[in-house]
Amino acid sequence: MQQQASPSFTPVQSGAAPIDAMPDVRRLLFRLVPGVFGSVLVTAALAAGGVALSGRQGWWGGWLAATVIALAGAVAAMLPIAPSLFGGMGGAVYGYLAGAVLRMLVIVGGCIAAVVFFRTFAFAMLVLIVPMFFVQLVVEAILLSGALWPRKNS
Repeated sequence: MQQQASPSFTPVQSGAAPIDAMPDVRRLLFRLVPGVFGSVLVTAALAAGGVALSGRQGWWGGWLAATVIALAGAVAAMLPIAPSLFGGMGGAVYGYLAGAVLRMLVIVGGCIAAVVFFRTFAFAMLVLIVPMFFVQLVVEAILLSGALWPRKNS
């Protein structure tokens, strides 16, 4: 049998943490923004090492385009995520989804523009941008999930 709480009961009054409570948002942003941009730059540096070791001079244009587009995608993803964190957990989830969609649009649009307007070697750019895209998703997911669903001390 379930018991209903009285309408005047709130978690804040009883000393319990509210369900929609967020951790320190500024601290989360100071971890999230450098984490995402740093992961893209580290991936770009590793990709540059791979291009240098392969000796394929035509791939440098693809590397440059992939790096610029991935950084633009990271900026685009942060635009809805950052303000949505101040709206609680529900807002953070919607902000993350909006950021993922915006990132995908920027990256796909940037790749098409690089191939059509700048005549970038499409295969090289595709091979190099895929890890940069996924590393952004992984770092965001790890940092946001750790902040939104903290571990219980038991």
